Amino acid sequence: MGQGLLEALQDRHCDDTRGTAKRFRVLRNVGLAAPYFPVGEPVICFGSGDGFELEVWRLLGYAVTGVEISERKRAIANAHGCFTVEVLQGRGNIYCAHTLEHVPDVGRVLALFRQTCISTICCIVPLEPDGSRNPSHLAPIRRLDDVRIEGMEVLLKMERWNDEREGVVICRS
Repeated sequence: MGQGLLEALQDRHCDDTRGTAKRFRVLRNVGLAAPYFPVGEPVICFGSGDGFELEVWRLLGYAVTGVEISERKRAIANAHGCFTVEVLQGRGNIYCAHTLEHVPDVGRVLALFRQTCISTICCIVPLEPDGSRNPSHLAPIRRLDDVRIEGMEVLLKMERWNDEREGVVICRS
């Protein structure tokens, strides 16, 4: 995945807050997660934004639903044919990148993911181990051990994904 897929999608979204670097990060993250997701099982993309991630999943052959609280971003995604809702509905495998840190109770959200999940959960989070804190992060995640999902086998756990302060946890039931 890379430049060709990005070029194929470049005119599909008009959210001016998303630059090329962020789009490449989405491609990189979905590219890491997708091989762990069983083909044929639906994917729920939690914090799906303007739908760019949804289009990448869809182009890879997955049935995907987005969950996004921003009405403006949901409207952009839905205008591009990406089904996006405000409240988590149904069951599927969970993909959550750069969203957990924005919720006040990470444990509660992870428990909801576990209840909703068919077999696989992927969480990609920025790590803030030194106490630095982004003001928009309601629950800064200091280490990957803060992202625990009871009753699931950890398939992949990386503290410094892509040489950044970013952690990845992929689990399967």
